[in-house]
Amino acid sequence: MPGAKFAFIILAFMLLMVFAGFHIVVAPGAASVIGIAVVTGNAHVALSLLSSATFEALRDYIFAVIPLFVLMG
Repeated sequence: MPGAKFAFIILAFMLLMVFAGFHIVVAPGAASVIGIAVVTGNAHVALSLLSSATFEALRDYIFAVIPLFVLMG
């Protein structure tokens, strides 16, 4: 199913979520997780990638420095 038609469906789903009132961050995230689940045929792979990406983003140096700088002030 991957192709231009599939990309259009995922894009339409994401825009529908934005116009329905979801946050801008949630709409592309949910659309990408659903897209990965459909392409791979396994929801476990999509959720595993989501958890890995979340962990790596929060492990970044800047997320530790900014709150400590604010607390120091």
